[in-house]
Amino acid sequence: MTSRNKSYNVSGTTARIFDIIQNMSEEEKERLVPLLGEKRREHVRKPYIVAVDYETENGSYHGYIMDISVGGVFIETNESLTIGQELLLSLSFRNLQKPFKVTGKVVRKTPQGVGMKFEGLTQRQLDTLASVVREI
Repeated sequence: MTSRNKSYNVSGTTARIFDIIQNMSEEEKERLVPLLGEKRREHVRKPYIVAVDYETENGSYHGYIMDISVGGVFIETNESLTIGQELLLSLSFRNLQKPFKVTGKVVRKTPQGVGMKFEGLTQRQLDTLASVVREI
């Protein structure tokens, strides 16, 4: 059952808050998030499904990028990766002649895969990623 289908036993105050939030625009909700103490992402993520090859200290693997931002990617994979593990990705994009390599660390793990934060990007890599993310 998804959280949207769950029924909650809430107080009158909580029910009023839910009603207020439901009637807010997306822009108002975005402004509310930091006030509630939830950390906002530094970079906007966009869905982007593409095959990716990556390496760890243990070997070479294949997975699928599911979303991307200038700061990182989510990789769908069955490999047993750990938080803090370093990865080397070979990224290919439609408008680039050849792939480029980026490094990063696993910062989040789910049953579907891992979130990786890019590290040590050159200005050229940052510019390329920003251009790709804008065009998606």
